[in-house]
Amino acid sequence: LVGSEMCIRDSSNFLTQGELLNNFEKKLGEVCKNGVDIYWENVGGKTFNAVYPHFRDFARIPVCGVISMYNNQSQQLEQDRLPMLFRNVLTWRLRIQGFIVSEFPEQKLEAMQHLEKWYIEGKLKYREDIVEGLDNMVEAFQGLLRGDNFGKLLIKVN
Repeated sequence: LVGSEMCIRDSSNFLTQGELLNNFEKKLGEVCKNGVDIYWENVGGKTFNAVYPHFRDFARIPVCGVISMYNNQSQQLEQDRLPMLFRNVLTWRLRIQGFIVSEFPEQKLEAMQHLEKWYIEGKLKYREDIVEGLDNMVEAFQGLLRGDNFGKLLIKVN
């Protein structure tokens, strides 16, 4: 599974944030020797490019965001991988599907109950990148678009 709390997890191995940032593509290949069946797409850009060659036949890719492309500046500098992606969607028979939480309003109450229970039990793992003060908000947001943060970016107001 790629896209979980530590970005890479197999049955016996967790990688730290530092290990992920240093030589991500190589570490991914070592941990995912048999390829990737599910990749939760939330970032795009370099992260997607590192995971992409490891997709197995019939891999599933739920897409809920591509934050690296929101300001669109870095996209111009990278190779256009769309033609290759769609060739591989065909040959690897990938399943890519976008989704938005507003598509499931009837499940909101049930989801919130499960999430609250899992939070209280310590089963939800999350990362927060907290920036102090509104005066740092613009720089923090620009860093978010560059991929400088790890986890949910929050601005703490005193």
